[in-house]
Amino acid sequence: MSGRVIIAGGGLAGAATAAGLAQAGIPVTLIERETGPADKICGEFLSHEAQASLTRLGFDVSALGGHTINQLVLARGKATITTKLPFTGLGLTRRTLDEALLAHAQSSGAIIARGLTITNVSAGDDITVDIAGQTSQTADTLFLATGKHELRGLRRDAVPPQDLVGFKMYFRLTPQNQAALAHKIALILFNDGYAGLQLVEGEQANLCLLTSRTRLQQLGGKWPALLMDLCCDSPYLANLLAGAEELLLQPLSIYRVPYGYIHRPAA
Repeated sequence: MSGRVIIAGGGLAGAATAAGLAQAGIPVTLIERETGPADKICGEFLSHEAQASLTRLGFDVSALGGHTINQLVLARGKATITTKLPFTGLGLTRRTLDEALLAHAQSSGAIIARGLTITNVSAGDDITVDIAGQTSQTADTLFLATGKHELRGLRRDAVPPQDLVGFKMYFRLTPQNQAALAHKIALILFNDGYAGLQLVEGEQANLCLLTSRTRLQQLGGKWPALLMDLCCDSPYLANLLAGAEELLLQPLSIYRVPYGYIHRPAA
């Protein structure tokens, strides 16, 4: 690869790509709309493979204080099963990990442009990236690292199911329940979705879940009602969250989660 590269998005994919290209001597600019650290909807579980990918970039993820995870709990209704994982995972917030990886990309030689919003992308002889309030930039190669967010000018066709809604909330568990969840990732299955619960750094518990818009509408579109309904479905989840304190004023949410996009190489 040669020529100038622009990366749209400063999450894990964007920051890792920027670090790798910069380390290879390729001029790269990463454009990120957030001006600073931000929470993102994510289960925040780092597998062995993900840790290995970061290590290959010269990035020491173990230095960030993530919570080690070596067991899986699978729960549905009143049934639960616990098993050992074949590796040690990490529970680490995206707020911490994304910032550290962006800093690593910058120290590797990438240009990190923050607080900028891409408004349109067009392709001719060059790729032109329009940025709100800024001069347009051109590149030979554009990496879309926008995750579940669409980029204006390059929208993707939605694929079923289109009514999935995601939520994320941090909790402070009681000492007893924190000890019960320690070093475990819990996957709780429902008829129309699932939830993941695990500890991350700072003795926080991350609950990240996916459900249907239909279910949410039947509950008046309210987070407290949804959480109570899910706890009624899962005694395991209800027990772990008993006496817990919500750490965000309101949950993070995303609608029409785009699962199922498939890479189709140009002919």
